[in-house]
Amino acid sequence: MAVAPILCIALAALLPRAFDSLPPGTKSVQHSVALTWDSALEAYDFYLSPIAGFWGIAKVERGEPLRFSSKYGSRIWALPAGTKLDPAAKRIEGAWPRSPVPVSERKFVSRGKPLASIVTHLAVVAVDEGGLRFEVRGEQRFDAAGREFGSSDFLVLLGVAGLGALLIAFLYRRQRDDRHPAAEPC
Repeated sequence: MAVAPILCIALAALLPRAFDSLPPGTKSVQHSVALTWDSALEAYDFYLSPIAGFWGIAKVERGEPLRFSSKYGSRIWALPAGTKLDPAAKRIEGAWPRSPVPVSERKFVSRGKPLASIVTHLAVVAVDEGGLRFEVRGEQRFDAAGREFGSSDFLVLLGVAGLGALLIAFLYRRQRDDRHPAAEPC
């Protein structure tokens, strides 16, 4: 009797059910940018402003994460330090240097992933009439509890798991040796 065709039919019948057990869809992720700049650019105040939508204007504080939107076309503006803006304005308009955020916003990930937020670190390296130039310095990824992926917590967990595996192997070998003592030579 051929068992392989029967197993193939059973597998084909069960396969759609296996995909039902996977978490469907996506979940939202909060993506922000944190800007830094050196003392040569202290003559500017940096702002984040959309070109559309209802987000409004946000002043960039050095190193502080700030939400942005690829959908609404967030731009980073360099205004002369001390420039006063209308507090009711929804966006900045004018001839000041500006550039789009140089990374694309990541809004969604698969539901099964633990990723909850991303912070991309950017450095403003130059401001000129062509706009702002950036350098991507890195990215941090966090889970829902605020723990950073790649932190040393993982190494501690890996060490404990390794010690546990060694202990289990030692106990297994000891138990096996107790059950089957070595035969004595004649």
